Amino acid sequence: AQPNEKSFSAVIDAWAKSETEEGAERSEKILNDMIIYAKETELPVKPDAVSYNDVMIAYARVGLPRKAEAVLQRQYGDFKAGNKRAALDAQSFNAIIHGWAKAKEQISGERAELVLNRMVELHKQGILKERPNNYIYTTVINTWAVVGKPDKARQVFDRMLGDHKKGNKNAKPTLDSFNALL
Repeated sequence: AQPNEKSFSAVIDAWAKSETEEGAERSEKILNDMIIYAKETELPVKPDAVSYNDVMIAYARVGLPRKAEAVLQRQYGDFKAGNKRAALDAQSFNAIIHGWAKAKEQISGERAELVLNRMVELHKQGILKERPNNYIYTTVINTWAVVGKPDKARQVFDRMLGDHKKGNKNAKPTLDSFNALL
């Protein structure tokens, strides 16, 4: 029997859930193997958004957001090359923002907000269906707070309120949003 999308995805998911750097790297290796296998065999075994997201989440969990961002770039390239199953979604961006929050580097807040900005821009271009939700905004707020920039956290909170007032029902602040400001 030949490997199929389900078998590749199951292995990616298993390695990603190990919550280790080795697991994240191995999940990306399996993703790479899947892409190579699809090209060499010309079988329709292409990664979907879930496979890409699993790898990004794995890197985010171990505090390696740069690697998660690189996977997002590959996913976007794959999508632009015609793999519609690799369409970007909110979870893709959330994984990277979460990775920056976990990394707690001086640049984490800035990088998390840049990812948020990119998400907004791709939505405006019609490439991304979803707008940022309260969880994504709150994670960016928390990231700014963790690196000691409460003024920046407040700016993102105000932006979240504005987005909600402009009709983004999923950007309604929650108790967690308010707590992130404290």
